[in-house]
Amino acid sequence: MIGFLRKWFENLRIKYKLIGAFSFIFLLVMIFIYAYFPYKQKQSVYKEINKRIQTLAETAALGIGIFLQEQTYTAWYEISERLKSEPDFSYILIYDEKMAIISTMPENYQHKTRIPHDYYKPVITDNFIEIRVPITYKEKFRGDIVMGMSLTSVKREIQKINLVSILTLSGIFIIVFFIVMFISDLINKPIQLLLNSVNRIISSGNYSERVDHVSEDEIGVLANRFNEMIGMIEQRDIELNSQYTELQKVTKLKDEFLAVTTHDLRSPLTAITGFAELLLSSNTLSESDKKRVGHIRSSADFLTNMVNEILELSKLESGKADIKLIPVSLKGILESSIRTLQYMALPKDITLQLIDNSNGQIKIMGNWDALLRVANNLISNAIKFTPRDGHITVVLDVLPPGEENGDGFVLFSVTDTGVGIPDDHISSLFDMYSPISKKGTAGEKGTGLGLSITQKLVAKHGGLISVESRIGKGSCFTVKIPALKSSTGNESTN
Repeated sequence: MIGFLRKWFENLRIKYKLIGAFSFIFLLVMIFIYAYFPYKQKQSVYKEINKRIQTLAETAALGIGIFLQEQTYTAWYEISERLKSEPDFSYILIYDEKMAIISTMPENYQHKTRIPHDYYKPVITDNFIEIRVPITYKEKFRGDIVMGMSLTSVKREIQKINLVSILTLSGIFIIVFFIVMFISDLINKPIQLLLNSVNRIISSGNYSERVDHVSEDEIGVLANRFNEMIGMIEQRDIELNSQYTELQKVTKLKDEFLAVTTHDLRSPLTAITGFAELLLSSNTLSESDKKRVGHIRSSADFLTNMVNEILELSKLESGKADIKLIPVSLKGILESSIRTLQYMALPKDITLQLIDNSNGQIKIMGNWDALLRVANNLISNAIKFTPRDGHITVVLDVLPPGEENGDGFVLFSVTDTGVGIPDDHISSLFDMYSPISKKGTAGEKGTGLGLSITQKLVAKHGGLISVESRIGKGSCFTVKIPALKSSTGNESTN
């Protein structure tokens, strides 16, 4: 309960927090005042009536003592008249030495309560206050008197005190409440102005605006500091916009350079490849010359592949790559890739195996050509770095829908029994600027850009690629792509 009230209070606006805090404190003060001061006043009233009844009883006892000793009715008459004149007087009982009633006033008054035991000690009952006083005359004990006074006027006075206290405290509470409201408005107004200004600046995104001057106190200092922060953000925003403009210009120049360069390189490379093939088909060259021409053709092919991969990577980075996603089945893509790459595996006697744990029913939103490029890159890399008589396993699997998996994932892994990747190379394996590039187990060359392109193509499909490897044991590349909510039907064809 306390935790709930604390959380509720924390969520209140500052204005209502101030009103609530002041009201609660004042309420405690009011309760203390209402409990303490009326109590003190009641004590004072009771003390006064105690004093009155004791004085009156002692005077009556003295007069009755004279009356009993000297039988002078004048003393009794004076006592009777004085008692009758007292507004709160109710009764008096006169006892002899043996505690037998001699007389009462009013006459024949029937006392219904027990006589007080102690002398001079007033006893309060429901409606009366009583006191017992001894009757003595010339130091001789002649009996007792018991006097009672009504508490009606006392109770009326106490009720009046309570009513005045309630009215007074209620009036004070109302006055204090409005004072608290006024003070909370004074405190909350600059905070609200600051909040409105901040919301206006954030919603408009115009960092040239500034928060209005709200006050000279700590809130005003906060507003000034916020203005300084906005100024720094504005300056940083200007710098970022300038850098972004420059970056756009550089990117445009890079794209133009790559377009011109790749175009200018493709033509001579195509010519080199064509002439090399023509020379290789001629019977005029010796075996050593044909070997040299073969190196020329393989180098030209390597450069052509590099130019193509650089151009494709540039398109992916700039977002100009046209990748349209449609429902496709990964099983058909993997089967096509394995059929295509069998020619690379046969010379090294490497076994390629596809294991389908998805029953071929799970589909994804993908691009056939892009995903085929991903599969080709991963499987060709596995062939490249797997020694003779090795084994490559491609596994297609499904992660079912759930809290962590959303609508589910389709994943495929390419596991080889190759040379493995050092741990310090894995972190930069997908970096296009990484210098890590090595020949395959049979001397195969690579541009070093294939995995960078693969990662970006997987990202275009909303997926992730990961790798696990052990030196001398092999590597496992895993691609995970979100599955379609409804993933049954005929497979899509390219």
